[in-house]
Amino acid sequence: MAGNYADLGLAYSQRVRSAGSQRDASLASNAYGRFLSQQRGRRQQADLTRASNQQLGKLAASYGVRGLRNSGVRQRGVSDFATGVQQQAQDIADRVRQEQQQSVLDDASVSAAYEQLVADAELQKMRDIYATALSLQDYMPFLGS
Repeated sequence: MAGNYADLGLAYSQRVRSAGSQRDASLASNAYGRFLSQQRGRRQQADLTRASNQQLGKLAASYGVRGLRNSGVRQRGVSDFATGVQQQAQDIADRVRQEQQQSVLDDASVSAAYEQLVADAELQKMRDIYATALSLQDYMPFLGS
């Protein structure tokens, strides 16, 4: 039974507002996390490009010093180097993509939790109204009906 009839509906509204605030804060946090993930991925890609360009020059020079400038050994070494750099770039892109997908799942989870909280609050509101209506039936004899 509802203890305070003047409170009917107010607790519901407060619970829904609170759940909405929690949802909004979580969604904002997830959006910021996505932004940081994208920034981190771009920075890592730029660092990899810069480092690989520096290392490629050193690699080519090392083959020239050894007299292997136009050899198959040099071609194989450069090919292996390029493959390694490409794999690292793909790993960075995969990591960013996974973080983005996780963020989307987190958003969906937050939204589902909000919907559940609202549904629970609505159900509690209905129960309170029903309990109040039942308790008011006790006063029917005093109303002359």
